[in-house]
Amino acid sequence: MKITKRQLRRIIKEEKARILAEQAGGDYDEGTQYADDDAMGDMDAAMNELWESIFFGYSEATGDADRAKHLAKTVVLELANGFIKDTEDHFEERFGS
Repeated sequence: MKITKRQLRRIIKEEKARILAEQAGGDYDEGTQYADDDAMGDMDAAMNELWESIFFGYSEATGDADRAKHLAKTVVLELANGFIKDTEDHFEERFGS
């Protein structure tokens, strides 16, 4: 199954919102830990699917596996860095620096 960048962004936003809502309520227990583990697993799987989709699609279309690897890595890292930045901004707004 291929996943688009838009779908991955939606998944990340949904999971981020769910995690932040849980943290705001202070309801962190063992069940939440497992839910968080599941969410992280889902994000990991989505990012791997995106990487594979870009890598295999580009390398098959161009025959340039090195460029495909670089492109896939760049896209996934940019997306992950954006998620981290959004999370940092949220915590700074909520708790101060």
